[in-house]
Amino acid sequence: MARTTLTGIAGFNNLKEPRGFKGEETKRTYAIDVILTPEEADRFVAGNEDVVNKLHAETIEREKAKGKKVLVRKPISTKDTPEGMVRITFKRKEEDKAPMVLGPDREPYVSFLKRGAKVKIAYDLVPYVMQGVFGVSLKLIAVQVLEEELSAVDAAKLFEDDRPGLMQATAKPAAKDLF
Repeated sequence: MARTTLTGIAGFNNLKEPRGFKGEETKRTYAIDVILTPEEADRFVAGNEDVVNKLHAETIEREKAKGKKVLVRKPISTKDTPEGMVRITFKRKEEDKAPMVLGPDREPYVSFLKRGAKVKIAYDLVPYVMQGVFGVSLKLIAVQVLEEELSAVDAAKLFEDDRPGLMQATAKPAAKDLF
């Protein structure tokens, strides 16, 4: 059964068309980055720890039966952003078809999902072993858009700051004044 993440903010995503790494035509995937606070990311990783440990134990047994060793256990991959948030990437292979994208009403979401939307992700933990290192992939199953990104009215409010010392907007200079 698929798991569901905490609610997060959509970052980069390609949910309609799969993309290859740096434009390659092979190993194309659908993907979405979910941006969480460090505390939410820690809860996400901790909430999956029991399942990851179980998958790790099962994988060690399976690899031992094949005569191979699993040397290291890699944690769920997270990346810090310059803004102090944490980015977690969920992927789905092209051959698995596009993930389902639903709106707040759980009906198909037909709009283009933009960065900044509040989303919930359904995913599976998929174990892998590469060169003796155990890890888990976060396989994307579906995305639910809970709230769309800022509306034009909300965005306009960001520019209403009239504190002293801030640069005020000026009229566009005429072409004759530029030269």
